[in-house]
Amino acid sequence: DARCDVAAAEPLLREYGMFHEVVALYCSHGRHREALELLAEHGQGRDEGHPLHGVQPTVEYLQDLGGDHEALVFEFSRWVLRSRPSQAMAIFTGAPPPSPSGREAA
Repeated sequence: DARCDVAAAEPLLREYGMFHEVVALYCSHGRHREALELLAEHGQGRDEGHPLHGVQPTVEYLQDLGGDHEALVFEFSRWVLRSRPSQAMAIFTGAPPPSPSGREAA
């Protein structure tokens, strides 16, 4: 099994600012809640330069998660719906979200 131990890999990935990789690590180990909590924390955070800032990473994760994890999809789509309603619809329709040029006010 070539999968990494989360407890060993996570701190190293965070130290090097590899947050997309931390999310992928959680996902590969079925730790979806932890991945979504990280996405929500940084997606809603004040640091607009953070690689996970904004709704798009969460939208994409929830689209991929699908119906097998319906409760998580509904729980973590709430902040996206409040923040960017038109982009949030892509979670449920599977369609690509509207381009950032059509942003709603935050």
